[in-house]
Amino acid sequence: MRIFDERWIKRACLGCFLAVLVTTANAQEIEPEQQVRDTLRALPEALRNEATVIGYRNGEKTALRTSVGNIICWADDPQRVDNRGAYFVNCFPKSVQAFEERRAELAAAPGWIEILEKEVESGDIELPTIAMRYTLRGASAEGAVPLGVMMVPFATAHTMGLSTEPDSFRPWLMMEGTVMAHVMLPGH
Repeated sequence: MRIFDERWIKRACLGCFLAVLVTTANAQEIEPEQQVRDTLRALPEALRNEATVIGYRNGEKTALRTSVGNIICWADDPQRVDNRGAYFVNCFPKSVQAFEERRAELAAAPGWIEILEKEVESGDIELPTIAMRYTLRGASAEGAVPLGVMMVPFATAHTMGLSTEPDSFRPWLMMEGTVMAHVMLPGH
């Protein structure tokens, strides 16, 4: 029995060692220039020169590239864990920056949509009637798929003339009637 225990312990230790190696390799920080290139892929070519890119250096969120333009892009956060996929980039106009920051802050809180709605309705957070977001999401930077999302707070299917049924080929309205209402634009 003692031999079995020693073998099991050795195998368990080897497995833990390998898991640490894999985790460490996956957690290696991506060079700032690469983060900027990967992040800007979310945007149409015409908007890339005017984008500020916020990414990660030494595990801290920081500006990797600044611009006087109207677009802000958040590079993939290697520490993020949520339902967006292993890789997620988010680009948006400055007019929704406060909203996006608050949304990220509240994302794990129960009732976060209702909290955002109250803050927008009270004027604590200003939000334009319409704004465009560009994202990349997927298992990795190389396999990430672009998705355009038109933010239309509090819009309904009736006022927009859109369906709320998901469609891989046509625009459709998601989160109808809420502050998070947005038109999904497949292929954009």
